[in-house]
Order: sequence, then structure tokens, then C-alpha cells
Amino acid sequence: MSLRLRLTIIYSALTGSILLIFGILLYSLVNILLVSQVDTTLNQTANDLLVGWRVGPGGDFLQDPNTLRFLRSGEHFYTGSFETSGSPESARTMIENLHARVEQILARHQPIVPVSRVEDLRRYVEANR
Repeated sequence: MSLRLRLTIIYSALTGSILLIFGILLYSLVNILLVSQVDTTLNQTANDLLVGWRVGPGGDFLQDPNTLRFLRSGEHFYTGSFETSGSPESARTMIENLHARVEQILARHQPIVPVSRVEDLRRYVEANR
């Protein structure tokens, strides 16, 4: 075996082992960071659910401050927001469909507790903070 062949094999093995070790370290680091991030996200979500799992003073979730925050966070999926008629001339955008759906929900919403009682409760809570 010639010197050139032996050096080629040694340098190839050395380069391969360095790349293998670097790849294993990089994979381990990314794995640890991602698992840690997922654990943190799950813990935060669980905490938010436990703290935020409440009904607003009106007896429903529509008056709770978290409702709007979660609505805008992209955590929901409503299939009725897509145009499925196949007619591009009359098709509304997804945002227009969502706005129309929100308007429908708000138009039909009736609080369980009278509005005057809700306002009394809000004033009481604000006064006693």
C-alpha cells in the first residue's frame, strides 16, 4: 500500500469522524433545546389554561379578556372561513368570511346575566383591586 493511499485513508477517516462527532453534538443540542422548548410551551399552556379557565362575569367566555387574545393568536381553525363555492367572482376573502362570522356570533349573543349586573360587577371588581 502506497503512502498516498494510507494518508488518504487516514485523512478520510479523521474527517469522517470529526463530521460524525460534530453531527452527533449538533443533533443532541438541537434535540435538547427543542424538547426543552416544547416542555416550556406545554407548561405555559397548561398554566394559562388553569389560570384562564374561567367564565367571565356575564356567564360566558365572550366577555372574558382571554377570548380575544386567543382568537388573534392563530390557535383556532374554523373551516367555514374558506370559500368553497368555486366561483372566483363572488368569492370573499378568508378575512371577510371571518369578519362576517364574528358579526353573526356577536349579533346573536345574549349575555346570561343582565348588562346592568355585569357593569355593577365590573365596577365592584375595579373598586376592590
